[in-house]
Amino acid sequence: MASPKPVLKIAYKNDSGEAIPPHAVLQFKGVEDIDAGISVLVTKPDGDGEHFALDDGKGATNDANGGQYGQCIKALTGVFWAYYIAADPPEEEWVTTVGPVDGEWYMDDTGDGFIYAGSHEPDNKRILVMQLSGSSGGNFIEGRLTSAMSPASNSLTGATTFTFRRFTVLDGSVEPKILREEPDDETGVNRDTTLEADVDAYIHCKKINGEWRPSPVSDVCL
Repeated sequence: MASPKPVLKIAYKNDSGEAIPPHAVLQFKGVEDIDAGISVLVTKPDGDGEHFALDDGKGATNDANGGQYGQCIKALTGVFWAYYIAADPPEEEWVTTVGPVDGEWYMDDTGDGFIYAGSHEPDNKRILVMQLSGSSGGNFIEGRLTSAMSPASNSLTGATTFTFRRFTVLDGSVEPKILREEPDDETGVNRDTTLEADVDAYIHCKKINGEWRPSPVSDVCL
């Protein structure tokens, strides 16, 4: 039997202001140069991050005397445990995508960037996941346009902007889930030269290069 390959771990410093549970989803926000080497600053996913990792299972406190340091894993080369609090597992292994949840340490099937790998331990509040190739581990979001979306004149230099209201889960205990609309507008960037839609259209957005980019848009049928 071949020996298991070592897992590359990244040192991190908890910069969230609260304790990090084992296997939590961590959002990268910067680096800190310490005596022992470079440590990545991490916080709780907030909807604006582009790069995510998983705590290695030990978690971290917010103790400035040293307990706030931990280790994390980029789950690109195997399956790893991720913090998951729902009583039931994601719907289908190796099919259902999961990912970070804004304002939470856990992941669920409203997020994106990882795939459920088929093992659920509700007593330990964790599932096995693998990060999807080419994904930073961020999440798709959905919402409603609050301004019209115009096509870009050029994908590189002629992008247009639009505003939207994000949808989040109000009640996840029913199927389908009940959503709510957040009260504040967010800004998106359209680099597609053919995509356009009117106010109130339903959209998906994915963060790419720091911009919320529209994916499908279901325009309002008059």
